[in-house]
Amino acid sequence: MAEDKGAAHEAGRPTVLLGISASIAAFKAAGLASALTKAGVAVQAVMTPRATDFIAPLTLEALTGNPCPVENIPTGSGSAMEHIDLARAADLVLVAPASADVIGRIANGLADDLLTTTILACTCPVLIAPAMNTHMFANPAVQANLTRLTGLGYEVLAPDSGLLACGDIGPGRMPDEQVLVARVLKRLGLAADAAEPAADDGGAAQLQPVELADGEPATDRATGDGGADHPDPTGGEVLSPADGTDRGGESADRRPDAPAPPTADPAEALSEPGLPPQGPGDLAGLRVLVTAGATIERIDPVRYITNHSTGRMGFALAQAARDRGAHVTLVAADTASPPPAVDHVERVESAEQMFQAVARQAQETDVIIMAAAVADYRPRHIADQKIKKGDGPAVLELERTRDILAWLGEHRRPGQTLCGFSMETTDLVENSRRKLERKGLDLIVANDLSTPGAGFGGDTNIVTIITPEAQTQLPLASKRDVADQVLSAIVQARSGH
Repeated sequence: MAEDKGAAHEAGRPTVLLGISASIAAFKAAGLASALTKAGVAVQAVMTPRATDFIAPLTLEALTGNPCPVENIPTGSGSAMEHIDLARAADLVLVAPASADVIGRIANGLADDLLTTTILACTCPVLIAPAMNTHMFANPAVQANLTRLTGLGYEVLAPDSGLLACGDIGPGRMPDEQVLVARVLKRLGLAADAAEPAADDGGAAQLQPVELADGEPATDRATGDGGADHPDPTGGEVLSPADGTDRGGESADRRPDAPAPPTADPAEALSEPGLPPQGPGDLAGLRVLVTAGATIERIDPVRYITNHSTGRMGFALAQAARDRGAHVTLVAADTASPPPAVDHVERVESAEQMFQAVARQAQETDVIIMAAAVADYRPRHIADQKIKKGDGPAVLELERTRDILAWLGEHRRPGQTLCGFSMETTDLVENSRRKLERKGLDLIVANDLSTPGAGFGGDTNIVTIITPEAQTQLPLASKRDVADQVLSAIVQARSGH
């Protein structure tokens, strides 16, 4: 069947290969497969062997109308080259849920089960929806694999945040099926409310190549992977605090014999135009710029000074603004995880680079949220070679960096909203309010470093939102929930413009 698009590729309908790995969230694949089918695409499910511990292949077969293969080498009458046939038939691959194990194997080109072997043979776009315990998701090895996947041309979808069954709060929940379906239809060139392809020939929509970090075009997917899938039936389950029902999540440990993930530089800029809004839409039509992460000020080729910041709060703000309908530009410095899928991501290193990126786009932006930890000082001189240690003390001469927020306040255009962040250890409200007034901000989000649950590196925050007229202290909440509260305050502030 070399020239055949496969049994699942029905006339006039694109085929989505739905990959399911071992996860407590695997049962959600049933609803996802059903929703995709109702949206007008043909669904071909493929499972890892351990995924069958969570959902039966027969369930997927009944919902999709197609066999759901599991074994790499068919034991019955199936094709001996089934992975090739499946790859040829697919117009798009969606791996949901994607366990930490499967992510690592795909990122490193391993392929010893049917799903990962098929992905290795695919030339179509591949979307990866991670789902796991929040600490597993934040693990540097997992983050390195996700960064590598992005650099190879895969599209990594940011997980949702929520309360995990283990009590953790943070990212790791598999996105809701409506979000995944909307993303799939967008990538296929289909309208969200119709099954007709965007192409005029009545066939599958034409899929366009994307630009990788080195500027060379490549199909929007990369290599594949393999290896035994290792489930974690408890780590990633997420419970809704409202109704106690399962809200997704999954996890799978990397095999002990798997190679360490290679490091990869993330793309300098990622673009994801026109993603469908997933929130209330109160920011629709607005251009929002968010900064995140910690700037780096180099001392010599191996040393630098920086601030504490993982970028999680800025990322949560960017994702929440995008979900509420805004066109979002994210200017990110050094961060602990890959950026979310927003309209444009620009990577910077130093405070000066961040200033240039923000200033260049300020006049075309409606809302600017400065959540990055920008260095106030930088070395006056940067050594070309590594500074050798001597017997006596070393003196590092520093100079002030540009105050980006103050510059924005001085150069703001009419109708523009400015939101700053402050981190204090004493006199939180007083110091933050003075900063708000001095820099001409509409609101400032004050963080008290001494408060448990707030500060660096965690998945929660406790903040006080300060405006010229009032101040509101928020209770302990996930950073995504804090982000939504901040955006609601911005919407309210804009209503007075």
